Amino acid sequence: MGKYLKMDFYRLFTSKSLIMAASGVALVYLVGWIEVSYSDDVFSILYYIKMYSIMILVFAFSASAYANALVEDAEHKYWYLMMERGNLTDYIWSKVIVCFCAAVIAMAAGTMLFVVIARFKLPFLKEDNFLIPILMDGCIGALISRQTILLYFLLSAVWMGLLGGILALFSMWLSLYVRNRMFAICLPVVGFYFWTNYFQRIIGDFVYLDLNSIYIGVAKSFQNPVLCFAYALFLASLFGILLGRLIQGKVQREIRGEAK
Repeated sequence: MGKYLKMDFYRLFTSKSLIMAASGVALVYLVGWIEVSYSDDVFSILYYIKMYSIMILVFAFSASAYANALVEDAEHKYWYLMMERGNLTDYIWSKVIVCFCAAVIAMAAGTMLFVVIARFKLPFLKEDNFLIPILMDGCIGALISRQTILLYFLLSAVWMGLLGGILALFSMWLSLYVRNRMFAICLPVVGFYFWTNYFQRIIGDFVYLDLNSIYIGVAKSFQNPVLCFAYALFLASLFGILLGRLIQGKVQREIRGEAK
Protein backbone atom coordinates (compact mmCIF):
# COMPACT_ATOMS: atom_id res chain seq x y z
CA MET A 1 0.00 0.00 0.00
CA GLY A 2 3.00 2.26 0.47
CA LYS A 3 3.25 3.35 -3.15
CA TYR A 4 -0.44 4.23 -3.24
CA LEU A 5 -0.20 6.28 -0.04
CA LYS A 6 2.84 8.11 -1.38
CA MET A 7 1.00 8.90 -4.60
CA ASP A 8 -2.19 10.03 -2.84
CA PHE A 9 -0.41 12.25 -0.32
CA TYR A 10 1.60 13.78 -3.16
CA ARG A 11 -1.65 14.41 -5.01
CA LEU A 12 -3.16 15.97 -1.89
CA PHE A 13 -0.29 18.33 -1.10
CA THR A 14 0.31 19.42 -4.68
CA SER A 15 -3.32 20.18 -5.51
CA LYS A 16 -5.25 23.36 -4.82
CA SER A 17 -8.01 21.46 -3.04
CA LEU A 18 -6.23 21.32 0.33
CA ILE A 19 -5.44 25.04 0.27
CA MET A 20 -9.00 25.86 -0.72
CA ALA A 21 -10.39 23.55 1.97
CA ALA A 22 -8.27 25.13 4.73
CA SER A 23 -9.11 28.61 3.44
CA GLY A 24 -12.80 27.68 3.45
CA VAL A 25 -12.60 26.58 7.09
CA ALA A 26 -10.93 29.89 8.00
CA LEU A 27 -13.57 31.78 6.02
CA VAL A 28 -16.38 30.12 7.95
CA TYR A 29 -14.80 31.29 11.20
CA LEU A 30 -14.37 34.80 9.81
CA VAL A 31 -18.03 34.97 8.82
CA GLY A 32 -19.02 33.45 12.16
CA TRP A 33 -16.99 36.14 13.92
CA ILE A 34 -19.64 38.62 12.80
CA GLU A 35 -22.23 36.66 14.80
CA VAL A 36 -20.05 36.69 17.91
CA SER A 37 -18.60 40.19 17.57
CA TYR A 38 -19.10 40.65 21.31
CA SER A 39 -16.14 38.32 21.98
CA ASP A 40 -13.07 40.03 23.41
CA ASP A 41 -10.47 37.31 22.66
CA VAL A 42 -9.86 34.57 20.09
CA PHE A 43 -10.64 31.86 22.62
CA SER A 44 -14.18 33.22 23.08
CA ILE A 45 -14.74 33.49 19.33
CA LEU A 46 -13.93 29.82 18.77
CA TYR A 47 -16.12 28.80 21.68
CA TYR A 48 -19.21 30.81 20.73
CA ILE A 49 -19.10 30.04 17.00
CA LYS A 50 -19.59 26.35 17.84
CA MET A 51 -23.07 27.26 19.11
CA TYR A 52 -24.19 28.57 15.72
CA SER A 53 -25.38 26.47 12.79
CA ILE A 54 -22.74 28.03 10.52
CA MET A 55 -20.26 25.77 12.30
CA ILE A 56 -21.52 22.83 10.25
CA LEU A 57 -19.99 24.40 7.14
CA VAL A 58 -16.44 23.78 8.37
CA PHE A 59 -17.07 20.07 7.84
CA ALA A 60 -18.18 20.68 4.27
CA PHE A 61 -14.96 22.55 3.52
CA SER A 62 -12.72 20.06 5.30
CA ALA A 63 -14.30 17.21 3.32
CA SER A 64 -13.66 19.01 0.04
CA ALA A 65 -9.91 18.47 0.49
CA TYR A 66 -10.02 14.90 -0.84
CA ALA A 67 -13.54 13.43 -0.69
CA ASN A 68 -13.90 13.83 -4.46
CA ALA A 69 -10.79 11.76 -5.25
CA LEU A 70 -12.65 8.57 -6.17
CA VAL A 71 -15.25 10.47 -8.19
CA GLU A 72 -12.46 12.12 -10.17
CA ASP A 73 -10.80 8.75 -10.75
CA ALA A 74 -14.12 7.26 -11.83
CA GLU A 75 -14.66 10.02 -14.39
CA HIS A 76 -11.34 9.18 -16.03
CA LYS A 77 -11.65 5.41 -15.43
CA TYR A 78 -8.37 5.70 -13.52
CA TRP A 79 -9.20 2.92 -11.09
CA TYR A 80 -9.17 0.41 -13.95
CA LEU A 81 -5.56 1.37 -14.61
CA MET A 82 -4.77 0.98 -10.91
CA MET A 83 -6.38 -2.46 -10.90
CA GLU A 84 -4.08 -3.50 -13.74
CA ARG A 85 -0.94 -2.11 -12.14
CA GLY A 86 -1.48 -3.13 -8.54
CA ASN A 87 -3.83 -4.28 -5.83
CA LEU A 88 -7.32 -2.79 -5.95
CA THR A 89 -7.85 -3.18 -2.20
CA ASP A 90 -4.66 -1.26 -1.42
CA TYR A 91 -5.65 1.42 -3.91
CA ILE A 92 -9.06 1.94 -2.29
CA TRP A 93 -7.80 1.93 1.31
CA SER A 94 -5.08 4.39 0.39
CA LYS A 95 -7.82 6.74 -0.81
CA VAL A 96 -9.76 6.16 2.41
CA ILE A 97 -6.78 6.91 4.66
CA VAL A 98 -5.73 10.04 2.77
CA CYS A 99 -9.32 11.32 2.62
CA PHE A 100 -9.58 11.03 6.40
CA CYS A 101 -6.18 12.64 7.00
CA ALA A 102 -6.91 15.43 4.51
CA ALA A 103 -10.02 16.45 6.46
CA VAL A 104 -8.05 16.57 9.73
CA ILE A 105 -5.26 18.61 8.12
CA ALA A 106 -7.70 21.03 6.49
CA MET A 107 -9.56 21.54 9.77
CA ALA A 108 -6.38 22.14 11.77
CA ALA A 109 -4.75 24.39 9.16
CA GLY A 110 -7.92 26.42 8.58
CA THR A 111 -8.53 26.92 12.29
CA MET A 112 -4.95 28.02 12.95
CA LEU A 113 -5.08 30.36 9.95
CA PHE A 114 -8.13 32.03 11.46
CA VAL A 115 -6.44 32.21 14.86
CA VAL A 116 -3.48 34.08 13.34
CA ILE A 117 -5.77 36.48 11.46
CA ALA A 118 -7.94 37.19 14.50
CA ARG A 119 -4.84 37.83 16.62
CA PHE A 120 -4.23 41.07 14.71
CA LYS A 121 -7.33 42.50 16.40
CA LEU A 122 -7.79 40.52 19.62
CA PRO A 123 -5.56 38.69 22.12
CA PHE A 124 -5.50 34.91 22.09
CA LEU A 125 -6.81 34.72 25.66
CA LYS A 126 -7.73 37.25 28.34
CA GLU A 127 -6.89 36.03 31.82
CA ASP A 128 -10.17 37.34 33.24
CA ASN A 129 -12.29 35.43 30.69
CA PHE A 130 -15.17 33.89 32.67
CA LEU A 131 -15.21 30.87 30.31
CA ILE A 132 -11.86 29.63 31.57
CA PRO A 133 -13.06 27.99 34.82
CA ILE A 134 -16.04 26.51 32.95
CA LEU A 135 -13.97 24.87 30.20
CA MET A 136 -11.07 23.85 32.41
CA ASP A 137 -13.01 20.65 33.12
CA GLY A 138 -12.77 19.58 29.47
CA CYS A 139 -10.38 16.93 28.17
CA ILE A 140 -7.68 19.47 27.31
CA GLY A 141 -8.81 22.21 29.68
CA ALA A 142 -5.41 22.16 31.39
CA LEU A 143 -3.98 23.84 28.28
CA ILE A 144 -6.19 26.91 28.64
CA SER A 145 -3.54 29.40 29.69
CA ARG A 146 -1.68 32.20 27.97
CA GLN A 147 1.43 30.01 27.71
CA THR A 148 -0.25 27.00 26.07
CA ILE A 149 -3.35 28.46 24.40
CA LEU A 150 -1.97 27.92 20.87
CA LEU A 151 -1.50 24.24 21.64
CA TYR A 152 -5.07 24.17 22.94
CA PHE A 153 -6.33 25.70 19.69
CA LEU A 154 -4.38 23.17 17.62
CA LEU A 155 -5.42 20.09 19.62
CA SER A 156 -9.09 21.09 19.70
CA ALA A 157 -8.97 21.63 15.91
CA VAL A 158 -7.38 18.21 15.36
CA TRP A 159 -9.99 16.71 17.70
CA MET A 160 -12.78 18.26 15.66
CA GLY A 161 -10.97 17.22 12.50
CA LEU A 162 -11.50 13.57 13.47
CA LEU A 163 -15.23 14.16 13.08
CA GLY A 164 -14.47 15.94 9.82
CA GLY A 165 -12.63 12.79 8.70
CA ILE A 166 -15.66 10.62 9.45
CA LEU A 167 -17.96 12.94 7.51
CA ALA A 168 -15.47 13.17 4.62
CA LEU A 169 -15.54 9.38 4.24
CA PHE A 170 -19.33 9.44 4.45
CA SER A 171 -19.21 11.96 1.63
CA MET A 172 -16.76 9.85 -0.40
CA TRP A 173 -19.01 6.80 -0.10
CA LEU A 174 -22.25 8.49 -1.14
CA SER A 175 -20.52 10.41 -3.93
CA LEU A 176 -19.99 7.04 -5.64
CA TYR A 177 -23.77 6.79 -6.02
CA VAL A 178 -24.39 10.40 -7.05
CA ARG A 179 -21.51 11.54 -9.27
CA ASN A 180 -21.70 15.22 -8.45
CA ARG A 181 -18.80 17.10 -6.86
CA MET A 182 -20.92 19.78 -5.23
CA PHE A 183 -23.19 17.09 -3.84
CA ALA A 184 -20.17 15.44 -2.25
CA ILE A 185 -19.21 18.68 -0.53
CA CYS A 186 -22.72 19.18 0.89
CA LEU A 187 -23.01 15.61 2.21
CA PRO A 188 -21.05 16.17 5.46
CA VAL A 189 -23.56 18.85 6.45
CA VAL A 190 -26.46 16.48 5.81
CA GLY A 191 -24.73 13.62 7.61
CA PHE A 192 -23.93 15.67 10.69
CA TYR A 193 -27.42 17.16 10.81
CA PHE A 194 -29.01 13.70 10.51
CA TRP A 195 -26.82 12.25 13.26
CA THR A 196 -27.33 15.05 15.80
CA ASN A 197 -31.04 15.59 15.15
CA TYR A 198 -32.36 12.10 14.51
CA PHE A 199 -30.05 9.22 15.34
CA GLN A 200 -28.92 10.78 18.61
CA ARG A 201 -32.53 11.11 19.71
CA ILE A 202 -32.90 7.37 19.23
CA ILE A 203 -29.86 6.46 21.34
CA GLY A 204 -30.65 9.11 23.95
CA ASP A 205 -28.08 10.81 26.17
CA PHE A 206 -25.44 8.14 25.66
CA VAL A 207 -22.27 10.20 26.08
CA TYR A 208 -20.02 7.67 24.37
CA LEU A 209 -21.83 8.13 21.04
CA ASP A 210 -22.50 11.84 21.33
CA LEU A 211 -20.31 13.01 18.43
CA ASN A 212 -21.14 16.65 19.05
CA SER A 213 -19.94 16.43 22.63
CA ILE A 214 -16.92 14.22 21.95
CA TYR A 215 -15.47 16.04 18.94
CA ILE A 216 -16.80 19.61 19.02
CA GLY A 217 -17.25 20.13 22.74
CA VAL A 218 -14.16 18.03 23.58
CA ALA A 219 -16.09 16.84 26.63
CA LYS A 220 -14.42 14.65 29.23
CA SER A 221 -15.67 11.13 28.50
CA PHE A 222 -12.93 9.76 30.79
CA GLN A 223 -10.96 11.34 33.61
CA ASN A 224 -7.65 10.80 31.82
CA PRO A 225 -7.17 13.21 28.86
CA VAL A 226 -5.09 10.59 27.03
CA LEU A 227 -7.97 8.11 27.29
CA CYS A 228 -10.35 10.79 26.03
CA PHE A 229 -8.29 11.31 22.88
CA ALA A 230 -7.69 7.57 22.49
CA TYR A 231 -11.43 6.94 22.59
CA ALA A 232 -12.14 9.76 20.12
CA LEU A 233 -9.50 8.29 17.78
CA PHE A 234 -10.84 4.75 18.28
CA LEU A 235 -14.42 5.82 17.49
CA ALA A 236 -13.27 7.72 14.40
CA SER A 237 -11.26 4.68 13.27
CA LEU A 238 -14.27 2.42 13.80
CA PHE A 239 -16.46 4.62 11.63
CA GLY A 240 -13.60 4.93 9.15
CA ILE A 241 -13.25 1.15 8.79
CA LEU A 242 -17.00 0.72 8.35
CA LEU A 243 -17.21 3.43 5.70
CA GLY A 244 -14.02 2.17 4.08
CA ARG A 245 -15.57 -1.26 3.63
CA LEU A 246 -18.69 0.29 2.11
CA ILE A 247 -16.52 2.28 -0.30
CA GLN A 248 -14.49 -0.80 -1.20
CA GLY A 249 -17.63 -2.85 -1.86
CA LYS A 250 -19.14 -0.17 -4.08
CA VAL A 251 -16.00 0.27 -6.19
CA GLN A 252 -15.52 -3.49 -6.59
CA ARG A 253 -19.12 -3.95 -7.73
CA GLU A 254 -18.72 -1.21 -10.32
CA ILE A 255 -15.51 -2.66 -11.68
CA ARG A 256 -17.09 -6.11 -11.95
CA GLY A 257 -20.01 -4.57 -13.83
CA GLU A 258 -22.56 -5.57 -11.22
CA ALA A 259 -25.74 -3.62 -10.53
CA LYS A 260 -25.16 -0.31 -8.78
